Amino acid sequence: MDGLMFDTEMLGYQGWKKAGSLLDLSLDDETVYSFRGMGTCEKRENSAV
Repeated sequence: MDGLMFDTEMLGYQGWKKAGSLLDLSLDDETVYSFRGMGTCEKRENSAV
């Protein structure tokens, strides 16, 4: 139900950018946007970070 009643996309984007910064990882916008609609396991399998 994520995003149906509340627009959470920007929160997710900001969270990933902040997490990348705290972990000293360079997460470009394309990478962050590619995470949309994925679960945790899918992100781990499909991430090149």
